[in-house]
Formats: sequence, structure tokens, C-alpha cells
Amino acid sequence: TRTAKARHICCVLCFFFTAKMAKKKKSGKKKSASSSRGATPVAGMEGGAINTEGMTKDQMEEQWKRTKDDLENERADRNYFQLERDKIAQFWEISKKQLEERRAGVRDKERGGGGGGGG
Repeated sequence: TRTAKARHICCVLCFFFTAKMAKKKKSGKKKSASSSRGATPVAGMEGGAINTEGMTKDQMEEQWKRTKDDLENERADRNYFQLERDKIAQFWEISKKQLEERRAGVRDKERGGGGGGGG
């Protein structure tokens, strides 16, 4: 019988591998980051560049503030996801080490108990 901790490790490993395999199988066009987050298009923005012709100083300042806020949000998101990635990688390494230790324990038990004397 498996312990609750061993079942948990197996579930996590299964989830990790199925997620990894599903990620590899995906194909097709990727959505841009801005379209997936529901960002609104900016007037006068073609190909990533902002056309400032015809904009007043106040409009340019507003655009600058929006761009600065977007940058701060992107940095915060990047930092958050890097921390999450590091946590998952660390958990993966620990789980892998525990699995190897358990397998070694099972091998040791099988070797020690298999040659019982009969005679």
C-alpha cells in the first residue's frame, strides 16, 4: 500500500509529465501577449511604434503613464512567474531525490529478504 505522501508525489509527477507532454504537442499560431490579456489597442500605434503626430502634450503624457504602468505590471508578472518556476523546479528535484531514495530502499529490502534460509 502507498502512503499518502507517496500518492501525492505520484500525482504531482503525473501532472508534471502530462503538462509537459501537452505543452510539446501544441501547435498552431500563438496569440500575442497583449491580445491574450485583453489589452486595448492604442490610437496611433502601428507595428509597436506610437505615432505622436497630432497628439497634444497631455495625450503624450497620458500615453507615457500608461506605458510606464504596463512596464511595471510586466516586470511584476515576470518576477512572479520566475519565482513560481523556481519553486516548481525545486519541488521537482526534491521529489526526484525522494523517489530514488524510496526505490533504493525497496531494492535493499528485496535483496535482504529474498534469500531467507530454509534449512
